[in-house]
Amino acid sequence: MLRRQGRLSEAEESLGRALELAPESTKIRNNLGVTLLDQGKPVAAAAIFAQVLERDPGYAAAHNNLGLALLERGDSAAAISQMRQAIALDPGLADAHCNLASTLLGEGRLDGATEHIEKALALVPGDTRAEEVALRHALFSCQWNRARQLTASIGAATDASLAARRRPAESPFLSVIHDPDPRRNLAIAQAWSADLNQRSAAVLAGKKDPAGSARSGSERLVVGYLSNDFFEHATARLISGLLEAHDGRQFDIRAYSYGPDDGSELRRRITAAATDFVDLRDFDDADAARRIADDGVDILVDLKGYTRGGRLGICAWRPAPLQLTWLGFPGSTGGDFFDYLIADSIVAPPAEAEMFSETLAYLPDCYQPCDGGREPPGAPDAPGAAGPALRADLGLPEEGLVFCCFNQTYKIEAAMFSRWMAVLEALPGSSLWLLDGGPGCRDSLGAAARAAGIDPGRLLFAPRIAQAAHLSRLAVAATWPSIPSPATATPRPRTRSGPVCRC
Repeated sequence: MLRRQGRLSEAEESLGRALELAPESTKIRNNLGVTLLDQGKPVAAAAIFAQVLERDPGYAAAHNNLGLALLERGDSAAAISQMRQAIALDPGLADAHCNLASTLLGEGRLDGATEHIEKALALVPGDTRAEEVALRHALFSCQWNRARQLTASIGAATDASLAARRRPAESPFLSVIHDPDPRRNLAIAQAWSADLNQRSAAVLAGKKDPAGSARSGSERLVVGYLSNDFFEHATARLISGLLEAHDGRQFDIRAYSYGPDDGSELRRRITAAATDFVDLRDFDDADAARRIADDGVDILVDLKGYTRGGRLGICAWRPAPLQLTWLGFPGSTGGDFFDYLIADSIVAPPAEAEMFSETLAYLPDCYQPCDGGREPPGAPDAPGAAGPALRADLGLPEEGLVFCCFNQTYKIEAAMFSRWMAVLEALPGSSLWLLDGGPGCRDSLGAAARAAGIDPGRLLFAPRIAQAAHLSRLAVAATWPSIPSPATATPRPRTRSGPVCRC
């Protein structure tokens, strides 16, 4: 009852007393682990769940809960293994199906997630959390009709939760990617951040310093960057050159990581660029915040927001006097624990400034940096360098114009796709080259093309490959930098392979 009321520290204390009276009770111990997990203590929670499973290896719910704790620590492979064990022990455990589907979806394994989404919905019809995972899956799979149906159902549940001042199942990330209403985006983010404040036991006024220590008074400004993406990841590719560009005479740069160490070149570059690189995977939220505060960080920059794997519970403890969010999440966190959001006029239009809980700090052109030190595709010294890609190597037709768009598939909307099909209809022999979202996504897009009167064979799908190889194949898309409008077009020589247009 205390846990349901959000009185988590009292619930933990009560469960601790119960465990003293019944030390062999796996149910009490499992409930204690869940309460620790609620408080942003995945390390302590994982240890408790491991103790439960030592006593009772067949406790399906404990396997599922251990999976959640491992996921919060950034170990998705181990999390998936535990969730699969839970389902093997209890195929009717809806939570395990839902959590496994969500985790597989986060790993880009859309087709593997499908059966577990359907199972969770069948076991608990109308469950809003399962529907939230199903909507994300529908968007990634370009199942637009199903997405519209789920949006209506989830929207009603979200309205009810917001009216009752509860955190909705709909996540801020899902809200931002499918709902164009900034006021609603903010309301959902505020509800999640209010819940986070309560769960992490942070002071709502945002003045709690978990360490309580004095600042170092260093002449250099201490800037900390917080993320779980300091490995071979898009964020690391964007941020590495910026970290190297800081003036070491003025700034003491700290990188705080709670993600995996993949031993990649990007990981090594970020480690070398920072004055200190701190691995926080074995720290619970409050302990991580205490470490940041003890390091005397003046400005803490969160690079995640409400994206997969983010731990905003660390920021909710206010470990730094000035806290910013940037880059990973193009929306408001709705929290009172960030002072600024770094943005541009596209991410945060000035007319919508009131839809952000943070003060907006605008960069002049674009909020997203790019690594200027990266070797060009095919350069001899570039990691994984390869020669220029040819059409035949890429499975592209030898003739005709090829348009391409390598966004993640959830960013393809029905209205835009219909316009693309109109372009293909107007240009016989042309093709559309897209990032491959898997068999289910290919089927959805093929059916949409057929409904628009376009041969699905004109859709081409590019597999996910290493970054250097991907950049090399993009060179094919630079053979014709622009397309003249029909009114001003003049005949021009065409090579045998024809041009490719990047969109």
